[in-house]
This record gives sequence, structure tokens and C-alpha cells, in this order.
Amino acid sequence: MIAGRKNIYNMSKEKYVRKVRYNVSPAYEGKQLRDVLSSIGYSRNLLQYLKNVQNVRLDTIVHSGEEFSIEIVENEDSANIIPVEMPLDIIYEDEDIIVINKEAGIPTHPSLNNHDNTLGNALCYYFRDRTFVYRPINRLDKGTSGLVIVAKNLLAASLISKNFSDNFIRRSYLGIVSGNIFSAFMNSPDTINSIRSQVDIEGVYTLNNLERFIKPKGTVNIPIKRMADSLVKRVWAPDGEEARTILYPLKYNRKNNTSLVRFILETGRTHQIRVHMLTVGFPIIGDFLYNPDFSLINRQALHASEIIFVHPITRRTMRFVASIPDDILKLI
Repeated sequence: MIAGRKNIYNMSKEKYVRKVRYNVSPAYEGKQLRDVLSSIGYSRNLLQYLKNVQNVRLDTIVHSGEEFSIEIVENEDSANIIPVEMPLDIIYEDEDIIVINKEAGIPTHPSLNNHDNTLGNALCYYFRDRTFVYRPINRLDKGTSGLVIVAKNLLAASLISKNFSDNFIRRSYLGIVSGNIFSAFMNSPDTINSIRSQVDIEGVYTLNNLERFIKPKGTVNIPIKRMADSLVKRVWAPDGEEARTILYPLKYNRKNNTSLVRFILETGRTHQIRVHMLTVGFPIIGDFLYNPDFSLINRQALHASEIIFVHPITRRTMRFVASIPDDILKLI
């Protein structure tokens, strides 16, 4: 265990219960309860939970104007995650979600080499007096700082995950890349047409057939897949998964030959921004996997700065912004 961090194991915990009330709209007059919940976004697994665990009669006929409630009971917690007292920068919290500004160097999930120094450990300690299952909605790499949404119950997790899969969540990052990315837009404002170096990955793909994946208006549309013989690294490949990143060059620093860029993810592939920027010749600085040059910063200069999404219960649009960390700010 990391020195100076307190962990706890066996404590009596309060069973967590979340009750949500709904009114039946005229559109669902005479329909089954299952139809109403499905229209809200309840997944098949969540409906099975309500039927088999909570004994909810999903075939109940509902009528316009009626009120009904759904109760979610959390009987267990993430018993495999050790609760560890660690600092948390909480941006927002309500009954259903908590939004954290994660520090760089803190993994999102416990793993083989990170048992007690992750965001999961910190949140299990934070909710130590009640049952809590750790359900991060978006996940950041260890070296990436910024906003992480965590669902506080099964219902919120199910509904907000559906928003994620339906692209109702907008994620914006700030990053610092090597080189003058403005040069890529000079000859044509609509196309990234200046790539600084030949790309030859696994001895097959070179600059000539890479160019067809560079789309207009600063959008990099390059498919990604896992590199052969690696469990971690990703590469671009024509037969990879679709991956789209929108680029907004913000500032060039002539002194250290770096550019500040805003990235908006249209897809969420593993290492998407890092691989895209490496592939087009402007790698993220300090990236230990893809650009291990730590002369300017000791971690990848990437920060999840903004997230916009629809709240899973209230259906209100939520927007959160995380301030730029000092190590990135000083390079801008």
C-alpha cells in the first residue's frame, strides 16, 4: 500500500436505495410498464434486474396520468477494490452521478500493477459508509488528466451508458503536440495536407495510402486497431475500427515548437487522440507509448477539459469544465 494513504476493509455499510418516480404520459395509455421503461432508456439487463431481483411486474398495464416508482437496491459493492483515502477533486455530485477532475498519474481502474492508487480506490473510500459499485462511464488513461463521470447506481449507469452509445455525450480535450500544426492547414484551409514525416507502420502502410484517411475541416478519420503482438498499443489500419477526431489548432509556441490543440471525440477508441496525432505527424508530447520525449513534461500532455451530456434521470443537459493543470498551462 502507498505510504500515507489509509485503507479500510470490514465496515458495516448501509444498503443503498434509489427510488425514482415517473408519470405516465398519454402516449403510453394502455401500454405495458415494460414499454414505458424501454422508451426512457432502460436496458434489457436492467429490465431483467427489475423483474428477477426487485420482482417488478413489467407486464402491468399503465394508464395516462398514473404515477409509479422504480426502486433500485444496491446490495453489494465492489468488494475487489480496496477503499483507500486519497484526495478527490469533485466537480459535481447528486443522487445519481459524481463528476471528478482526475489528476494525471492516477489510473481510472485498479490493475495488476495498480492495486490501491486508482480513482476506484478513492471513490470506494469516499462511499465507504454505503454499498457502492464503481461504475465509471468514461475512462481516461493513467497519464491523462480531466473529467470522469461515475454513476452512483445501476439505473444511472444503464441510462447514461445508453447516452454514450447513442453519441449524446460530447467530450473535448486539450493537448499539446510536437510541431507547428498550423502548417498542416496553410495550403488548404479545408484539409490537413502537410504531414511532417513518412508513416510506415508494421512495414506496410505509408504516407501515400494514409492521405485518403485525412478528411476536410480538420477532422482526422483514421481507423484504429490493436497492434500485433501488443496488449496495449494501437495503430492505424484500413481494417481497424472507425475513429474520428475533430481538431481545433489554438496556439503555436515557437520557443519549444509545440502547438496547443482542442480535440473533440466523435468516437471513443482506445488511445484515439494519441494514435491519430502520431499518425498525422504531430504526436502528443510526453506520451510514454507513442512519443517518449519527457524534456518538456513528464506525462502525456492531454487533458479532458469539457464534457456535455444529458443527465440520466432529470434529462437536463449538463456541462462541466475542468481547469487546465499547471504542468500543461506553463507550456501554453
